[in-house]
Amino acid sequence: MSQAAGVTAGRRAGLFGHPPGLTVLFLTQTWAEFSYFGLQAMLVYYMTQQLALPQAQASLIYGAYGAAAFFSPFVGGIIADRYLGKTRSVLLGGTMMMLGHFAMAFESMLFPALALVALGNGLFIPPLAVQVGRLYQDGDTRRDQAFSAYYMGINLGGFLAPLVCGTLGEKLGWHWGFAAAGIGMLVGLAIYISFRRHVPGDEAPVRAARQARAPLSGTDRRALFTLLRVMGIVVLFRIAGDATRLHLPPTGFARRTDGLWHHSCFEVFLRAGTGASYYEFNFAPSGDWAAYRFGRPRSERSAPELPAPRVECRSFPEGYELSATLPVAALPEIARASTIEAGIAAVIEADVGTLSYWALAHGGPKPDFHDPATFRLRLSRP
Repeated sequence: MSQAAGVTAGRRAGLFGHPPGLTVLFLTQTWAEFSYFGLQAMLVYYMTQQLALPQAQASLIYGAYGAAAFFSPFVGGIIADRYLGKTRSVLLGGTMMMLGHFAMAFESMLFPALALVALGNGLFIPPLAVQVGRLYQDGDTRRDQAFSAYYMGINLGGFLAPLVCGTLGEKLGWHWGFAAAGIGMLVGLAIYISFRRHVPGDEAPVRAARQARAPLSGTDRRALFTLLRVMGIVVLFRIAGDATRLHLPPTGFARRTDGLWHHSCFEVFLRAGTGASYYEFNFAPSGDWAAYRFGRPRSERSAPELPAPRVECRSFPEGYELSATLPVAALPEIARASTIEAGIAAVIEADVGTLSYWALAHGGPKPDFHDPATFRLRLSRP
């Protein structure tokens, strides 16, 4: 299907005045996220309780798997654009994820199963978002609403997955939970295949177009290097100890909101080199987040327009973890900088309501996360 055909399909009104393809892609993404987060919710428990792996080794495997799943869409998007096409990429990636979830039922298949899910995620995720955009003509005001609805599907799948898969895994056995995740991916694929006529097809063959492209200039290479450098900044906070003694609200639908530091809150500060301006990110155990830009310490504050970061939270008997992907590619000052200085901090609320303040470094006797002296972590371009 050509671009014109895809746009023509997008003009047909469906649910709430949007093309039927949006409903197809929404449901496909929702079930895919259900499967992905269903596995993730059980993974560490499965490794420590079923496979009897040490907590440290289980956390290392979990972190490596999460990093691979975060990075794989970059490579998967290139493969989809240049070789497979979007539709085949979605079908292949979804099939790999489904097989990976079912393979988790076999203890000896742990690593191959995780590899299938991480690689399949890379092929599956990028084309869907592109197909959402191609449902609409340029300038169509419905496109922003469509992406909001599409990302709501991500949150819905991520919300339901721990409740369903986690409960099955804990009550009936881990293999039941992994099977439920695999069935969720199967349902998503069935919806996509059954209603594929409503989804924009692939553009003209990309290999011929690729041959006519000019080679990358020096500026292009530097821009690509910068993208590669900043896209992989994932921050992992981990609290070791009895998590039941902390006041941690349950994870829900992620929102951008203020005042998160009044309760348990994990914070990241970024600045370009030794400049005066910097950015502050706040992440709450509920999944809520906030982002600010300061021209100077605690002054000239603004709230930049940013894509929602991906926040994942997990409690386990020996502690608590929160990971967040920082959308630094949307911060021009940070993306162009040869050196980034960062501060890592946290506000922890105990079950009795008292607050404690933690950071890589404190600039004085009183905690002040905005003190430039607390920016102790340095990331430099090689």
